[in-house]
Amino acid sequence: MEKLDIKKKRDKRDATVAHLQKVQFKDYYIPQEFVEKPTYNATWEKAAEEQIKTRVEAGLLPTMADHNPDKLIDPSLTWVYKPEVYS
Repeated sequence: MEKLDIKKKRDKRDATVAHLQKVQFKDYYIPQEFVEKPTYNATWEKAAEEQIKTRVEAGLLPTMADHNPDKLIDPSLTWVYKPEVYS
């Protein structure tokens, strides 16, 4: 008895799906802005690509470059015994 119920339900479901496909019912639910293969999947992907593009247009490297810590001045506060006086 149970197998007959499952078969009836499956046949009813298949008939309904076939009918809906024939009427193109599922096209009704596709959003108007639907794109089959979008370039970006999220807004942050587009923002990251635009940032790289603007950096290259400005003549910079595509990503931030690490600075050599040996060439940077020491940012700590130290006592200067003989400060340079600019006149």
